[in-house]
Amino acid sequence: MQRRLQARAPQRRGYRRAPCRRGDRLDLRRSLSAMVHHDPGALRPVWTRRADRFRRVLLLIDISGSMKRETDDYLRFAHALTQALPAVEIFSFGTRLTRLTPSLRHKDIDRALAEIAPSVADWQGGTRIGDSLAAFLAIPRFARASRGALVVVLSDGLERGDPDQMVHAVRRLAARSWRLAWLTPLAADPEFSPETAALKAILPIVDHLGIGAGIESLCDFIEGSARLGATAPAPGRSGGHHGHPDHRRPSPHLATGRPAVAGRTDAAADLRPL
Repeated sequence: MQRRLQARAPQRRGYRRAPCRRGDRLDLRRSLSAMVHHDPGALRPVWTRRADRFRRVLLLIDISGSMKRETDDYLRFAHALTQALPAVEIFSFGTRLTRLTPSLRHKDIDRALAEIAPSVADWQGGTRIGDSLAAFLAIPRFARASRGALVVVLSDGLERGDPDQMVHAVRRLAARSWRLAWLTPLAADPEFSPETAALKAILPIVDHLGIGAGIESLCDFIEGSARLGATAPAPGRSGGHHGHPDHRRPSPHLATGRPAVAGRTDAAADLRPL
């Protein structure tokens, strides 16, 4: 997976430009420099284009008691993913949120797991998905990792808290992300169907609900994750962080029930004092 991911990982168009034989913009400085230092008659213009970059990946791992059979595989997969891609953020959650990225950057997996063990205080505890995701979004330097990223949640979705809070947090997370995938070990059963209220409520929000049982299924998903960009985002993600009424103040003409200035006949009277 580490070898194949260099060609299969999701990518985005970067902001920096790089020389290219068939670009979309002429690099005038490089072209003039080549004209000065070489034969002007044999000059070939230098073109540039915006270079592609790997898309950021955010991995949220459920380490509660109901997921203890999968925790070791999840951490080993997270370590391999951190070594394969340049921009990966790993968090664990149960009853609290813990950032695991610095420990998983060690090339030696035994050393990485040894550093993780004492730093996580909620091993095999309860499940507070809504509170953990809300804590993640409340910290700006953490929430920044989800903007435009492929967000993968590894959890069975057995929320012990308020399901409405979990749905609200998942919608805000989806609104920030490029695509949101939810992988659960329960989906390995051919007859699986979401039964809990929280999982049923987030189905219109997540872009992919798949199998999260074992390392092989995780590797298969991440290698084919670029195909998620070929489909439209989930319809339920609208109204999250950017569109929810709690985060955006309505326009003054909407609050008063009056039409906008451009659609009113008495607009000149309001524009004169301005």
